[in-house]
Amino acid sequence: MINKKSTLVIMVLLFAIISFSPILAQNLFEADKIVDGKHNEERVLQINITQDKSFLYTVKKTLPPYYSVPEIDVLPNGNLLCIHSLEGAVEIYNPNGNIIFEHNFYNLSPYNEQRIFYSIYDDGAAFLISEENQNKIYTVKSSGAILFEQVITEGIAEGFASSNNANLLAYSILNWSVNEIKNEAGIISLGDDKQFDLSEGFTNGVFSENNELFIGFNKSTIVCTNLIESRTVWEKRVSGNELILDAEFNSQSVIILKSEKPTLKENTWQYNNSTVIEKQIDGKELQIKLVKENVKEIKLKKVENRINLVTDKDIIKIK
Repeated sequence: MINKKSTLVIMVLLFAIISFSPILAQNLFEADKIVDGKHNEERVLQINITQDKSFLYTVKKTLPPYYSVPEIDVLPNGNLLCIHSLEGAVEIYNPNGNIIFEHNFYNLSPYNEQRIFYSIYDDGAAFLISEENQNKIYTVKSSGAILFEQVITEGIAEGFASSNNANLLAYSILNWSVNEIKNEAGIISLGDDKQFDLSEGFTNGVFSENNELFIGFNKSTIVCTNLIESRTVWEKRVSGNELILDAEFNSQSVIILKSEKPTLKENTWQYNNSTVIEKQIDGKELQIKLVKENVKEIKLKKVENRINLVTDKDIIKIK
């Protein structure tokens, strides 16, 4: 719970330039993919998984003609997650390169209005399957067992997030009438079957370690909500030439990553002048760090209660 007693705090706003020097990370899994062949032919997909930049294992699979290249991620135990959102297929591979879970979540034929949202938790991944305005939530263990499934609000899904233990699942759904677009955002509590409403919709979100707070954000706005007291703690908007890229909880503060809108250089979108902001839970800004280097990819990654800034060039310790 947040201490409601008022205290006088003198805050000093610090500015720093982050240098791109490598750090020794722990259990930072990453995956990259290589596709060989044309889209209208059989192709070989090779996925390489690394831990702290050291090679772990490779998964190879053959893609049929016109089959999508999957979105990939690594689960906390090192298993590989593959998501074919166009076809509705989800796969999990173990470090031996063997497939241990394969499931097609779509009821309709592919290429309708369909999408798979996912959020990794400490023992697997949670999914929001959106198909022709019908939405259903699942949780799947790293070992491949489906633990939970539930139908939720109809509409166009735009955001999904899971708590670290998957006991809380947040969703954001869009509906519209002739005169207005309505956002229905909420949280399902698996422990007691309760549901909570959120005041703002989101495309991305994250829960605090104790599940008492939730931050939901899109490209322009980030909102911190106290779930115990059912109230908005603070809201931050960025200027028109900036984007919110990521956010993470760090003990009693929130780390926010924003950047100027990317520019196209040599046929590649690059982020320029990114900024890392640390905010107290009450909304006071503690520290701002500037990243004055152009990068193709940039995100926050929390590993064992430590937050790193991960780019295509390096890993930088933030907190």
